Amino acid sequence: MAAPDRPSKPIRELVQSFRTLRIHLLVPPGGEADELIQHLRRMGCSAVTSWPPPPESEIDADVVFISMRQLIEDQTPFDWNVEAPSAALVAIADYENPLMVEKTLSLNAQSIITMPLRTFGVLMEVLLSFANFKREQERRAQIRRLEEKVRFSDKIERAKSIVAEQHGVSRDEGYTLLRRSAMRQRVTISEIVDELIAGVE
Repeated sequence: MAAPDRPSKPIRELVQSFRTLRIHLLVPPGGEADELIQHLRRMGCSAVTSWPPPPESEIDADVVFISMRQLIEDQTPFDWNVEAPSAALVAIADYENPLMVEKTLSLNAQSIITMPLRTFGVLMEVLLSFANFKREQERRAQIRRLEEKVRFSDKIERAKSIVAEQHGVSRDEGYTLLRRSAMRQRVTISEIVDELIAGVE
């Protein structure tokens, strides 16, 4: 029988260091807040609580829990960047209806926990939400790198055309001249390209 695959290094490191994660509970005092804090303490974690939710810029955390019932019933404003959040978001739900589902999906929560809480469930959701959050960050960074690569490629093509026209050479020869200029000035070809394009605009 084949041995099970070992978790990747980042996953092992996350599990081993989960007690160091900064956790912020966006829940009203008492009830859910007290229960969550007790669970987190049993796991060796600590957390801060606040309600109503402060602006996202004031939340210094790795994982944020948010009470969906209070958010909906109190119609509490919640400033959260769903496209590029600053932390992993875990939605707390104690009932299920279309409005709860719609609100949770609109916040792009990385995970969800239901009431009543279980220590095992909380631990798993903290780790799952943060792992999903880190993967999303990596995907966004990769997309930005690809977009920048495409933009740079477009700039290179434009710069090659400019040099070819100015010097009466082919586009490939124009690129060679760009590279030589960058090496001679000891700068990147990107800087040469940006300077050249700026000069003709």
